[in-house]
Amino acid sequence: AAERIAAIVNKDVILESDVDEQLRLAMANMRVDPSDSASVGRLRRDVLQQLVDEQVILSEAQKQGITIPKAELDEAVKQAIQNVRARLGSEQNFQRALAEERTTEEGLRSKYEPDVRKQLLVMRLVGREVQSKTNVADAEVKAFFAAHRDSIGMRPEALKLAAIVLGF
Repeated sequence: AAERIAAIVNKDVILESDVDEQLRLAMANMRVDPSDSASVGRLRRDVLQQLVDEQVILSEAQKQGITIPKAELDEAVKQAIQNVRARLGSEQNFQRALAEERTTEEGLRSKYEPDVRKQLLVMRLVGREVQSKTNVADAEVKAFFAAHRDSIGMRPEALKLAAIVLGF
């Protein structure tokens, strides 16, 4: 059976299987009822749009020659795996989860690497294209505050105290 094409971005292809995989993850994360065809249809369109947007950004990053050094990628993948470990609470739970997924830590590393690379490329491109062109001087902030002082509203200084007392 041939793979069906969901979209083409520049010369890159997004397959229906890619959309299906991301849709499955999104449905699980958002707890969407699979029998609710209207919600599933909307979510499928959103997932496809997100994949197209991601591919456009990645193409632009490639066009601009943005790369991620291997050491930086390895460190980010290592951090992602440490986050999973921390979320699972113990090394035993982590190993159990690996066994349930029928993978190893190295397999998990291989699975995470492409997604982490994409995230880093997107962050680097956004940093270059948006943040580098956004510069607000302190004087501009003070001038805006002075001009809009009445509409900003004043919150009085407040102190909130709380105590929990346990008697033995």
